[in-house]
Amino acid sequence: VLRAHRKWRSWEIDSVEQFPLPGGEAIYDSLQKLNLRPKSRGSAALLLFLPRLYYRFHCEYYPAALENNLEETLAFDWPENVFQEPEQSLNFSGQAIALNHHVSVPIFSLRHDIYEKFYQALGGSNFQTFSVLPTALNYRVLLDKAPLRDGSSRVEVLGRALGSSHLEINKFYRGVLLDSLVIRKHPDQLKLFRESLRNLDEAESAE
Repeated sequence: VLRAHRKWRSWEIDSVEQFPLPGGEAIYDSLQKLNLRPKSRGSAALLLFLPRLYYRFHCEYYPAALENNLEETLAFDWPENVFQEPEQSLNFSGQAIALNHHVSVPIFSLRHDIYEKFYQALGGSNFQTFSVLPTALNYRVLLDKAPLRDGSSRVEVLGRALGSSHLEINKFYRGVLLDSLVIRKHPDQLKLFRESLRNLDEAESAE
């Protein structure tokens, strides 16, 4: 739990606390025990960074010629981009990236019932605003900021352990999210992950 306040055009961190999840306890019960309360509801916001386990992710691909008209294209195709009815989920797109003569657009979907459970557990009504952001978008701050050298890879992979049986993997191309997935502790899943890395390497070599 990170608490911060606005100062001029930046943020100042007030405190950072860690709360381990007790074994066997549901995450919603643990979050409710935090009893988060703002000092002043009128100017307080709660931003929840949600791990990949709780939302869906996929990429849509469009011809590179549509790069300057992506907003209109996504609005037209939105019903086809989401695997659930719009009233059942919250959906938004991330930053697009040009790749291999097409444009890749990440699509995030969070079921309304999951959103409501976190809203209730964290006391979202106590805050002026309550927002949810996928953790996949945050890992770019950990990427290497040094300029690319000749022959260096443009794909970076960051992983995060989610408990003892899941691993969140996020792939970035030139600092932009390219793919996000969860790998279970299973030999077949690890094999597929290694194959996907091999395919990325071959694609870079071909380019």
